[in-house]
Amino acid sequence: MRNKAIAATLPSGRTAYRQLADYTSDMAALATQYPTKVKQFTLKNNSLENRAIRGIEVTRDVNVSNGKPVFLMLGLHHAREWPSGELTLEFAYDLLKNDGVDPRITNILDKARVVFVPVVNPDGFNLSRTLGYELKRKNCRITNGQLPTAGQCAQSANRSRGTDLNRNYSGFWGGPGASSSLTSETYRGASAFSEPESRNVQAFVSAHQVTTLITNHTYSNLVLREPGYAGAGPTPDESIYKALGDQMAAQNGYDSQFSYELYDTTGTTEDWSYYATGGLGFTFEHGANSFHPAFSNVVNYYFGTGSTAGKGNRSAFLLAAESTINPARHSIVTGSGPAGAVLRLKKSFTTKTWNGTQLPDVLDSTMVVPAGGTYTWHTNPSTRPTVVQQGGTESWTLTCERPSGQVLETRQVTVARGASVTANLTTCAAGF
Repeated sequence: MRNKAIAATLPSGRTAYRQLADYTSDMAALATQYPTKVKQFTLKNNSLENRAIRGIEVTRDVNVSNGKPVFLMLGLHHAREWPSGELTLEFAYDLLKNDGVDPRITNILDKARVVFVPVVNPDGFNLSRTLGYELKRKNCRITNGQLPTAGQCAQSANRSRGTDLNRNYSGFWGGPGASSSLTSETYRGASAFSEPESRNVQAFVSAHQVTTLITNHTYSNLVLREPGYAGAGPTPDESIYKALGDQMAAQNGYDSQFSYELYDTTGTTEDWSYYATGGLGFTFEHGANSFHPAFSNVVNYYFGTGSTAGKGNRSAFLLAAESTINPARHSIVTGSGPAGAVLRLKKSFTTKTWNGTQLPDVLDSTMVVPAGGTYTWHTNPSTRPTVVQQGGTESWTLTCERPSGQVLETRQVTVARGASVTANLTTCAAGF
């Protein structure tokens, strides 16, 4: 039933669920077909079973480092949640197919960099999709601190073992809604970021100004926002966070709510990404009652059905992309500098786990000053949400560098959400 062919209505023309190799070949084909709009990349760490984890960046002039705000979409943290990968990649096809046709999409590709990692957990997904254990959720961590041997993850005795990648991030790691048992479906891992797959997401977000993030899951028909556990209290960005969540939910027909209203969780993607960067992060839980229902449901999830027909998650994703380019929802650093200079925004801090342990974090992103000698960099706020809650401020350290890495000028830049700050790098220009 799940693989029965249906009318091809999705942007890619798919009529059945992809296997792991299909994701790889489809992203490669898009990069070949749209060389100025699609760039492939490989994330920093291979999976436990030594698979490369890949993604694509989609924007106009994709190979230019131009300071556009970044919208990151993730799929398949949880292996059995097959629609989460499909919806992620279908939106990439949609943007590329309709650039120059749909004015909304043309504007998005002009002004945002949209990044897709459809398969965060390739080992678990491969097992779920092809090796006879469809309900596999976690990665292939069989024994803490050890790599699995060939075939070990697929053995029936090991099916319940593994780390839940969406409990392995450092934000509030080890708290409610995450288990200390390796065989639990919500096992948090031996330590925060113990798994290469979650470290990949951390590394990418840390190196880019991801102002909006959606991690796709199944199921419950929900648009979830921080906080993940009730005791945390509303975020300092609750007004805009809720507004965007509600706007997206009006398109796909889901309920927009705090994440903890589903159940308490800690160590999730957004528990780290939002509190570390200030970028607005959401979990979408697609569908009502199945991890991977008949493929026809993916079409319905994407385009909507019933009262949401013609809208669906396609429209919700478009709203998220448009929010990404809305300057009221992020920050801007602008100014002058020597053409070709590398600008770097960096900040070091610690992230607190549930038991109070402080773990080091570094955000470090770059852009290149364009030929005209003026730049506009769309960034996250310099002050993290937890510091805002405490009434404090933080700064980015902005450096202007030669391509060799030699630093010619350093500035401290403080900028709030919705604000813009000017940094004219005259010392750098004089010495470049």
